[in-house]
Amino acid sequence: MNDQKLLKRPDSYGVEESSFSIVAEGAFLVCDDSGQAVFSGAKNLAVLSGLPAGSTVVRGTLAEALGVLDAEAWSMLFSGTGPEKAGLRGDSVSCLFPGRGKRLIRVRHTPVPGTPGRRLIFLKDETELSESRERLARAQSIDADASARLQAAVLVNGTHVDSSYLEYACSAMPSKLVDGDFLDVIRLAPDIVDVLLGDVMGKGMDAAIMGAVIKVGLFRSLAMMTRAEGSAPSVREICAATERVITPHLLDRRSIATFSYMRLHELTAFAEFVDFGHTSIVHYRKATDSCRLIKGADMPLGFVEKQAFRSFLLPYREGDLFIVFSDGLSECPGHDGAFFSEDRIMRVARSRAGFTAREIADTLVRLGFEFSEAGFVDDVSIVCVKALKPETAIDELTGSLNLLLRQASDKASETLRLTLARALDAAGSVDPVENGGLVLACVEALSNVAEHGLGGRSGHCLVEWRIRQGLFSVEFSYKGPDYNWLATPVSPIGNYARRGYGLEIMHAAMDSVLLCRGFGDEKTLVLCGRLLCQKK
Repeated sequence: MNDQKLLKRPDSYGVEESSFSIVAEGAFLVCDDSGQAVFSGAKNLAVLSGLPAGSTVVRGTLAEALGVLDAEAWSMLFSGTGPEKAGLRGDSVSCLFPGRGKRLIRVRHTPVPGTPGRRLIFLKDETELSESRERLARAQSIDADASARLQAAVLVNGTHVDSSYLEYACSAMPSKLVDGDFLDVIRLAPDIVDVLLGDVMGKGMDAAIMGAVIKVGLFRSLAMMTRAEGSAPSVREICAATERVITPHLLDRRSIATFSYMRLHELTAFAEFVDFGHTSIVHYRKATDSCRLIKGADMPLGFVEKQAFRSFLLPYREGDLFIVFSDGLSECPGHDGAFFSEDRIMRVARSRAGFTAREIADTLVRLGFEFSEAGFVDDVSIVCVKALKPETAIDELTGSLNLLLRQASDKASETLRLTLARALDAAGSVDPVENGGLVLACVEALSNVAEHGLGGRSGHCLVEWRIRQGLFSVEFSYKGPDYNWLATPVSPIGNYARRGYGLEIMHAAMDSVLLCRGFGDEKTLVLCGRLLCQKK
């Protein structure tokens, strides 16, 4: 019945197939299930073959008319039974047309509804499209190769820095297109080592060039400040100078860059850092066999024209690790869609803490690559720093308290107040106002841990303090819900409120207030301050 209808209306089918062929810039025709016999639309092959419109080009089978070079591939395209045969199928085949040479023809076919044994075929010459894709792939390969050479020559680590107190290793694994990661380890003074790692938004040569611009701008700023001051500029000064030089370029290109700048003070065994929206830094603490994520509070470069930077301080000890990395590692997708994650990096750091910095960095790259579904999709850059034995000639006072915090009990606060007051006195801090402010800030921190950090429940808090070469640090480790310790609310003193001044006191008395997250609900609040009035 359907076959009779098809034979009775050849002209109408031919008009429809020709019209669709012109619009789609290809050839529609109807053939049998094997893709050999053509029932209608043969004249549409004329344009595809480069012949005048209306010419008859089908003599023999359709495969012979197209000059199919791989008969087996053509047969496979029309083979199969059941659901496979009933659906839309397609593939590309190589054909040889007289006078036009070898062409790549895209073939798609599907059953004609209500007409068994018939298939509607659409043929389109994609030779130029395929050649354009090949040219694009070659251009991208050249771009990736040039970007990789630029990254190796300029963006990733310069000369090696020798240190008796620190061991470090850098690893960089570019993705297929290179994504603009840059890093370096430099020494600007005899007792400090600076680590910088950044990531430019985008891929390929543009991102690599922007990374080079940022790094050159940073070193240009460093050279000018060091020459003017005769000593190493502060971390905040370096970041501010870099922002002045780099931000106009980023704003013009509508790009951004995340950036982490960390300074390690070898003699005082303190780390100082500024974070431009970069990934967290992993800090493994050997003394407690614990890990924590340290994160700053500033926006990426290129978000705004100018911002006030916040630098943070925290102590480190022998055997501690710092791992600075790009999001190409932490956000590397695995087979199940999950990310490699910061928690996994912390677990690797804790389990490999006894290894060298080089072994830890290489392990992270290897594990990340094995975790990934198809290799790294973003640049992976890592700087691993391991603290060695500190300078023993420097006086150091340390201590710790394991306090039980209970509601409506001031016993823990009083114990902390007396302990820290005696420690500051023993360290030679002679300004009673300064000492009182530091102790009050620590007592307020403990009160906030009890009220907000522990969620109002009773619990333990480990307090560790250290005074070394004029730097005073107190760390409060506990388990509890998240609480915004970085917030600096305006003091409600105008309203004569009875409470709400704790954060204000901490930020006023201390140079740095930083909350670090560990595994699960582990938290560490780190308060650091410089002792301005201390006996020599």
